[in-house]
Amino acid sequence: MKDLKNKNLVLAAIAREMNFWYDVSLKTDSNITKEEAEKKIIGLHEAYFDIKGNKGHASLVAGIDEEAGNVDSMYQLVLQRKRNLSAIEDEMDGK
Repeated sequence: MKDLKNKNLVLAAIAREMNFWYDVSLKTDSNITKEEAEKKIIGLHEAYFDIKGNKGHASLVAGIDEEAGNVDSMYQLVLQRKRNLSAIEDEMDGK
């Protein structure tokens, strides 16, 4: 990706937006809204690390970038919740 001016501001804005949608996904009773929020979280995660680049993944793994850690944690929790719901649905369907 081309060099962005104010890259850190863009990354911080993505992280805040992701946090907002994560809160929405936890607090809504609407399945449609929850699904929309989860899709946004997944897309924002991809955008965040596309901008951050390889150094972002390295600092995440090393545990030295708190913001990247938070972004990845929200993403992982959403994926885990989706897997758990899928497993419950499969169990209820008798699979």
